[in-house]
Amino acid sequence: MKKKIITVITGSRPDYAALKQVLKLINLKKNLILRLVVTGSHLFSGNKNLLKFIFKDGFKIHKKIIISKKQFTPDAISTSMGLAVKNFSNYYNKYRPDLILIMGDRFEIFASVVAAMPFNIPIGHIEGGEITQGAFDDAIRHSLTKLSHLHFVSNKIHKKRVQQLGEELWRINLTGSPCIDTIKNNKTRTLKFLKTKYNFKINKKLLIITFHPVTLEYKNTKIYIYELLKALKRFDYTMIFTAPNQDTNSHIILREIKKFIKTSNNAYFVNNFGSRDYLSILKYASALVGNSSSGIIEAPSFKLPAVNIGNREAGRLRAKNVIDVNCKSRSIIKGINKAVSINFKKKLKNLKNPYGDGKASERIINYIKKIDLRKSSIINKKFLDNKFK
Repeated sequence: MKKKIITVITGSRPDYAALKQVLKLINLKKNLILRLVVTGSHLFSGNKNLLKFIFKDGFKIHKKIIISKKQFTPDAISTSMGLAVKNFSNYYNKYRPDLILIMGDRFEIFASVVAAMPFNIPIGHIEGGEITQGAFDDAIRHSLTKLSHLHFVSNKIHKKRVQQLGEELWRINLTGSPCIDTIKNNKTRTLKFLKTKYNFKINKKLLIITFHPVTLEYKNTKIYIYELLKALKRFDYTMIFTAPNQDTNSHIILREIKKFIKTSNNAYFVNNFGSRDYLSILKYASALVGNSSSGIIEAPSFKLPAVNIGNREAGRLRAKNVIDVNCKSRSIIKGINKAVSINFKKKLKNLKNPYGDGKASERIINYIKKIDLRKSSIINKKFLDNKFK
């Protein structure tokens, strides 16, 4: 039997972390060949550590596709997308995989799929059907659903949404999110190890803070980060900031965080923990604060309270660990106080993560193994009309 060549594309720190178990399983299957393509923020000059983690995890990079050096403005992002289409087109013209496997909703992933269309290469999309109303990623995610041929969704709600977009039922696979697989398979570091490695002094409550640009409201970036930092000044807790996504005005967030840390004796910045250390530090945190999907997807597995700020993650399915607040400092302060309270944490004792059971990667790979990717029906999609009253 001919081996199936699977090209997996990763363009950012979060999607690589989530895809790790998928990549490992492809490598373990005798009838599958992995071609890992890296692009986007992995290749920015300031992010060399991202590639280091990939090599350290034992994966070979088949191709690096550079799309841009900076993506802090709308025109830079649009230019990056155009360059990505061109460079991915050159790649597909030389290498024709049997399947392209992608995850999520980033613009560099969208460009890689647009480039694949004329080559009639089947696309497998992980985590379609989700909603993030405050980011243009939302439109990209739904567009990727229409451009893809196989769907691997996190739960029944997302499955229904993919159906609403006209996708045939046989194409949609309810697998759970591979993000949960990464958590289940993570070898947790000790707090002592993390404190030594990163020179942390953690003697108080610990807040992990990740704040990304809200791409549909990017003109308000400076106001939003000001309000967040104003709120954080009210707390005498240890604070660890992680880097924002490389989106419009992310440099403003980064600049203000670094200014805040200089005037604080209990705040730290880590550009990239890597998935093992990041998931480990979540275990010891008192709360996660910001507007990252991590508070919604990963945090429930740790029964960790998450203060979700603003509209970026609006509409996304969430567990009871999430406390939604607006972007005003008063609301953020109230949310943090609730998150670290004993009463709130007691309510999370029996919390279950709605994003899966840690077996998503296995389900995804088993499906890819058994399906005939050469069938014309894979590429020739039908639009399934839904009856609405």
